[in-house]
Amino acid sequence: MERRILLDLPTAARSLVITADMSKEAGWFDPVIVGGAPFAGADVSNRRKPWDLTGVSQRWLRDLVWEHLRDESLKPKGKRAVKGTIYRRVAAMFLVSYALRQIRSDHGNDPPALSEKDALRLKELWDLWFREQTVLPAYMDRPSRQPMVFNERSRHTYMSSCRIVLRNARERRRTPASLDMFILNLPEYPRAPSSPRPRPLTYGDFKLLIDQDNIELLEGADRDDVGFADIWLTQAFQGGRISETIQLRLGCVGLVGNAQPYIWRDISKVNVIDYGMPCYLPIYERLLTRQHKTRSKLRRRYAAELANLDERGRAALEARWDRTMPLFPAAIQNPDLVLETSQCGFRDTWTAWFESLGLKGITTHQTRATLATSLLNNGAPAALVRQLLGHFSSESLAHYATYNNESMTRHLQQVWAAGPGMNKPGTILLRPELVNAENTAAGAARIDLSVVPVEHGLCRYGPVVGGTNCPFEKNCTNGPLGPCEHFILAGADLAYWERKRDAAYHFAEGAPTQAARNYILSQWDPWEPVLTALREALDELGLLEEAENLDLRTPLHDYFDPLFATGWRLTQLHTTTPADNEELNL
Repeated sequence: MERRILLDLPTAARSLVITADMSKEAGWFDPVIVGGAPFAGADVSNRRKPWDLTGVSQRWLRDLVWEHLRDESLKPKGKRAVKGTIYRRVAAMFLVSYALRQIRSDHGNDPPALSEKDALRLKELWDLWFREQTVLPAYMDRPSRQPMVFNERSRHTYMSSCRIVLRNARERRRTPASLDMFILNLPEYPRAPSSPRPRPLTYGDFKLLIDQDNIELLEGADRDDVGFADIWLTQAFQGGRISETIQLRLGCVGLVGNAQPYIWRDISKVNVIDYGMPCYLPIYERLLTRQHKTRSKLRRRYAAELANLDERGRAALEARWDRTMPLFPAAIQNPDLVLETSQCGFRDTWTAWFESLGLKGITTHQTRATLATSLLNNGAPAALVRQLLGHFSSESLAHYATYNNESMTRHLQQVWAAGPGMNKPGTILLRPELVNAENTAAGAARIDLSVVPVEHGLCRYGPVVGGTNCPFEKNCTNGPLGPCEHFILAGADLAYWERKRDAAYHFAEGAPTQAARNYILSQWDPWEPVLTALREALDELGLLEEAENLDLRTPLHDYFDPLFATGWRLTQLHTTTPADNEELNL
């Protein structure tokens, strides 16, 4: 303990004995020195390291970087840049400094001498680095798996970061006016193409990755018993981001309501803290076991402190552990157990493990796509899938999963809205989740027996469904008394009827009289609540885009229009004669 105190004293006393001007002169930056807060994602306070700026050799440029970091650290919480962003900006200025030493005879130490031509030379040099894949010096001198070279993404990121720092300095009048042409003519590189959507894991690969024997191999590779197998299974079955899984708190699981296992995690990407969702029972049991192991480690570490507390004090301390201590504490350089294991530490062991199984090219993020796709195709509502994944928009869900063709067709057929002839048009009569998921065959049979397809919709009239001829002569939507009261719309019919409505509205605009126009429009008044309610239901289920792009019966019916649209029977189109019957018998 004495050694640890002596090692931590220089960091703790830094702001008491060193001023901001002294740190600026020495070429390093610490937010606490200027009265700011550490950047989010930085190390805990008693282990924070200053930002080393000595790699930016030009004094004027280094001062601009130092002042930019000071401005960012003094911003209010929520607007302050995170550690990763700050790292990219400092690294970008380090590369600019390196480039200026090569393209300028004065090594870039005379800022008023920089001009538009120097910005062009800088672009040519960066393009050369990118084209020739030149190995670049790293901002931080630490071991790396591979040398640093430019790709489309890093070239765009670093130049954008450089432009942000220099333009911010120009706006605050920290640069001479003669430097404007250099700053304003810095190159702009296009943003790299977005990463492809994560593909779901194949069934065989997923089964291999959760096989009990293989999980035991992963546990064997976890020499310090950090809980790598627990992290992986939680990631595979709960659909979180790997950072959210690794950063789970000690009290992240519990029972809610009628013994429903729940898990709570922080969704830092959208600033949602303590987000709860149902937990798969085997995962809940594994996390309870891990919770017991971590709690035992904490009790051993803080035994002296617990011994000085009464029963109530010990309960309060352990309750605080549930909120603040990690469920998977790091095993190295973490004597107080306050730091969670690193992503690199988990990935190194996890990657070596799945490669030993004969797999390659798998990422932890694919489990989100796997879970989302499996749930959608097995009848789960899109709203539930978004809840489990921690998504807050249908666009986010669409990035990870879509219905396959078979399940999309099935789900569109299982969304029914009351037709325009019913008492309450637009009422949603059936949703996919109302069909018994445990016996999908029986559910499909029940649907087939309760309706028959007619005129871009469904008929629910019992005698007709049983095989009897329609007493209304199949005037489902254009009868003399209006749409039939037994006519309903399925999700697959939305696009067809919206096109019919829009065509009628367009036709009404050219009507010869106002009365004729009003009559045409009035025919579609009963349809509006039906189409609106059906569209909203499909949107809620995540099927709207598919319904707009796919009409299950329109191609055939539109081709033969008006033959099928009017509902004519074959016997009405062709009357057989005795001679015809004889030929048929032959």
